[in-house]
Amino acid sequence: MSTSLVCAICSTSDNWRHALVNCHMAGSVWALAPSEMVEHMQANLELEAKDWLFLMHETLAQNDFTRLVITLWEIWRDRRKAIHEKIFQSPLSTLSFINSFLDDLESLKQPAIAQARN
Repeated sequence: MSTSLVCAICSTSDNWRHALVNCHMAGSVWALAPSEMVEHMQANLELEAKDWLFLMHETLAQNDFTRLVITLWEIWRDRRKAIHEKIFQSPLSTLSFINSFLDDLESLKQPAIAQARN
């Protein structure tokens, strides 16, 4: 965890929401996400990260919540790489990883669905 209250990416005030939602690095990824999900996510003004995430779980469809969590995870991973390794991912590269991960998750569900039918 950072000991600074300043974002290492854009030098503005830093907190969980800034790092994962509002920082220009995160925002460029969210700009590529489904707009309805992003609008819903941004409308949730809950200050505590845990409560914010629980509310997202309660109010988003399962597929949207899964996409949200994977996107948050990938933004965090990209942010850590940028800060600690000076490796910057393009938003399209990040989106490609997210979509590939979601496709992999979906493919894992398919055999389970087919077995349930048999």
